[in-house]
Amino acid sequence: MRKGVERHEPDHTPLGHLTFALRYEGINLLILKKLFEEIDKTEIEAIVKAQPTGRYSRRIWFFYEWLIDEKLDVKDAKSGNYVEALDPDLQYPGPRERSKRHRVWNNLPGNRNFCPLIRRTNKLESFSTEELEKK
Repeated sequence: MRKGVERHEPDHTPLGHLTFALRYEGINLLILKKLFEEIDKTEIEAIVKAQPTGRYSRRIWFFYEWLIDEKLDVKDAKSGNYVEALDPDLQYPGPRERSKRHRVWNNLPGNRNFCPLIRRTNKLESFSTEELEKK
């Protein structure tokens, strides 16, 4: 392995790969849903129970319940700062709605049946600074 690359290498566990994706790649709802359909839900429960206040474990928990529409056997989060479900630095968010159970801001721009996600790019950001709506 090249020097310096190992810090970006995810742990080879479901938590390691999910955390890496949430941190660096943004959300792909289809991939998450397909993954959650294949993983035994007890693995997700174990992730949340091991790190009940972790920002990534709470986001994984939120996305599992939101996408699969099934409540995990995990007690509601009682502490920890609220975190954004969708990283607004990576993707364009929607309006924020509080998910008290997970202590997550649901800022997804849609619902379970239709939620178009748009990745932030330099080109799109340049369009927003041009105020095209005024032209």
